[in-house]
Amino acid sequence: MTEVTPLIKPDKIFEAIARRRWYLLVSFCAAMAVGIYLARTLPRLYEANTTILVQPQGVPSQYVQSIVSSGLESRIKTISQQIKSRTNLERIIEMFHLFSKPDQADMFVEKKMELLRKRINVEFFKTGDYRREEASGFSISFKGEDPETVMKVTNTLATYFIDENLKVRESQAVGTNVFLEDELKIMRTRLEGQESALKIYREKYMGGLPEQLETNLRIIDSLQASIIQNQKSLREAKTEQMFLEKELPELGKQAETNLPDMKAPEEAEADDSKRLENLKALLEELENKYTERHPDVIRTRNLVKEMESRPKKASPEKPKQTLAQKNVAFELIKNKTLLTKRIRDLSVENKALTEEISNLSQKAAKYARLVEQTPKREQELLSLKRDYQNIRETYNSLLNRKLEATLAVNMEKKQKGEQFSILDPAKLPEMPVEPNMKKLFIAFVVGGLGFGAGLIFLLEKANSAYKDKSELEKALGLPVLATVTKIYQPRHERLRWLNFAASSILLVISILLLAGFAFVALKAPGI
Repeated sequence: MTEVTPLIKPDKIFEAIARRRWYLLVSFCAAMAVGIYLARTLPRLYEANTTILVQPQGVPSQYVQSIVSSGLESRIKTISQQIKSRTNLERIIEMFHLFSKPDQADMFVEKKMELLRKRINVEFFKTGDYRREEASGFSISFKGEDPETVMKVTNTLATYFIDENLKVRESQAVGTNVFLEDELKIMRTRLEGQESALKIYREKYMGGLPEQLETNLRIIDSLQASIIQNQKSLREAKTEQMFLEKELPELGKQAETNLPDMKAPEEAEADDSKRLENLKALLEELENKYTERHPDVIRTRNLVKEMESRPKKASPEKPKQTLAQKNVAFELIKNKTLLTKRIRDLSVENKALTEEISNLSQKAAKYARLVEQTPKREQELLSLKRDYQNIRETYNSLLNRKLEATLAVNMEKKQKGEQFSILDPAKLPEMPVEPNMKKLFIAFVVGGLGFGAGLIFLLEKANSAYKDKSELEKALGLPVLATVTKIYQPRHERLRWLNFAASSILLVISILLLAGFAFVALKAPGI
């Protein structure tokens, strides 16, 4: 079985302490002396606090929306970094003559900055539930050796926080306003460029735009109807010209036949009968070609009636026959002239109709091409309109934001936005917060005793001598029959009493040092 090591007995502990009491007393006295020295010489640091409350903006958010993007905590951290900047700390050191003691004259500037940053502390107040915490206020504290200076520095820091918050908010609002204004100018230029491109496109393809499709289709229908009508008129004119051109030689022959000459009355009468037959044949032919209201038909019919109405005499007079022949001949010549003029007019009319049909066909082809290109124009126009609409919506959105930003800037300039207000200004501290004398007293008392006890424990562990018979029996494995106590000589006895007296004196000194340390610590304020 494993042998269990026995515990150290209390009498053995007290015996070891009594035997090596000098280590405990000396270390305790040294600790008390150092503690008294530190309690007397350590600088007293005073702390002043001020509480700053965050007040919401004075204008309801449904009327004017704040454009300060940074959160409260991040803004306070930013201001804290600005306060702890080298430039601001140098200004504070110079303003309140910090670190101006003789023993601090040779201190480096970086060391002063480091100490001053450690003495400035900013803490947030949290409100809300466990899911979301929001800072509704914060406190500023500063530590220093002079109570009045500490109070002034703390109030100065609070004022600096308030001023910097106003500057930061106004700077962010103005910066946002300037940014939106620049973006608005850029977007306005793009919008004007898109409007110009849309205008140029409409002007370039005017007549072929999608909204003009119905008009173009109606124009094409109208042109096609005009072309058909002109083509019909052209066919009729060409037909009439062809008939007239065929009739013209026959009419010329009749005119030559009916010219007056020196024929006998019998021959003239025979010629009249033949001429009447020719006129009737001509009338029949004209009636087959034209209507009854045609001028040539009416004229030929009148000639036939006139010749039929002439009386037949046994002995016709030669002058009357010659006159009738002249009338008929002149009438035929007149008809031939009119017919020739009509043919020329029909030729001119045909040429004009042909040109008109060509022009109308070209126009119809032009509008047909416009109609064919309408889907392409519609797609291109939709793309331009889509870009224009997107830019316009962006421009309107920026314009609304710009107006909101202008209101927000005016609100910040009039200090109607979120503000910091001092709830509790810093007061003159009465008691120092450092050093903590109670903790210092306990630490040195426990440390002195612990150090001495530790030395005794180490020395006992390092000592290999047998301390009682049980250790000897265990080491030799033999029982101890008898022990002899230590025999002191008279000289040793005097040394023993002298050691005891010195120990007693040192114990009294330790008690006095403990009482003095306790008096110094308890007397000091701020415990």
